[in-house]
Amino acid sequence: MKKIINLIRKKLVICLVLLIAGVCVFPVISGEETENSPPVADAGGPYEGYEGTSLSLDASGSFDPDGDNLIYNWDLDADGFVEFREWLDSPYLSWTWYDDYHGTVTVFVIDDHDVMDSDTTLVDIYNIPPEITSLEGLSNDPISIGATVELIGDFTDPGILDTHEATIDWGDGTVADGIVSDYEITGSHSYGEAGVYTVKLTVTDDDGGSDVVIFQYIVVYNPDSGFVTGGGWIISPEGAYTPDTTLTGKATFGFISKYKKGQSTPSGNTEFQFHAAGMNFHSSSYDWLIIAGAKAMYKGNGTINNEGNYGFKLTAIDEELTPSTDVDLFRIKIWDKDNNDEVIYDNMINEDDDSDPSTEISGGQIKIHKK
Repeated sequence: MKKIINLIRKKLVICLVLLIAGVCVFPVISGEETENSPPVADAGGPYEGYEGTSLSLDASGSFDPDGDNLIYNWDLDADGFVEFREWLDSPYLSWTWYDDYHGTVTVFVIDDHDVMDSDTTLVDIYNIPPEITSLEGLSNDPISIGATVELIGDFTDPGILDTHEATIDWGDGTVADGIVSDYEITGSHSYGEAGVYTVKLTVTDDDGGSDVVIFQYIVVYNPDSGFVTGGGWIISPEGAYTPDTTLTGKATFGFISKYKKGQSTPSGNTEFQFHAAGMNFHSSSYDWLIIAGAKAMYKGNGTINNEGNYGFKLTAIDEELTPSTDVDLFRIKIWDKDNNDEVIYDNMINEDDDSDPSTEISGGQIKIHKK
């Protein structure tokens, strides 16, 4: 009996010992006993992704030398705690961070003998900036001095844990904070001077990501500011007439634009002829007129050679009212409203619509009449 027991200890044989009437019987011998080998965890990675977007984590490189089944858990924010109350059977995990994160993730594995291993890898979750999706309340319809403009902007951000700030540049030197609430931005403003203003809305998240939307234009007029007249000619530069950019030569103009008492839209007449192109533009209606110091600008509609549906904008500077030039300056831009606003003529092609004119008149006069 003692000899048999010593043999079992020496050979590490697993057996089933049945004591029957003081006799040791060995009905089953299953083989040599081996110690459990611990599992090996592999977190995969390193990983890169973006906030608000699912990222696939792969711990399938984990294994158990003894072939044991493994269960898995993760620490996804380096706080020392696993994320799941119930351990997972799969080594694969799809996870979404709702804020940027630059740190580590750790996978934990346990085998059938409750032996655990872990592995840590790097993860970079990058910020996605907010996106302005709509801008409402602003209009191209002219408003009078002192009227209030209301702005409403909506935005989205996949980083739902981000916080946001907004600024509104009203274009007249005023930059104000927008009110942000539930992914909506609101603001209001009153203009004290006539002009054409570009509004810029900016939203910024707490990670420095931002989006900008520009609205052109807020038109503010003063019906008591006077009126403008002009007549003369310019030398039309190359590129001004877009159907044939090689054409240059004399182009004549004549115009008057003024507000009549009690009217919110101006009246008058505008003629522009570019002789080399055989183009004769004639206005049919005006939308608005702005006079600010030495500068007059007005917008309207008309025809070319008595046909079509064209928009136009005329800008002029009266040299008698400014020291910046000793010659009157003129610009006219004409576009086809029935053809996606394709520009037909612009003697300052590719310049911003609200830029001061730079083309000197070669003859005639432009006059701003003050009331």
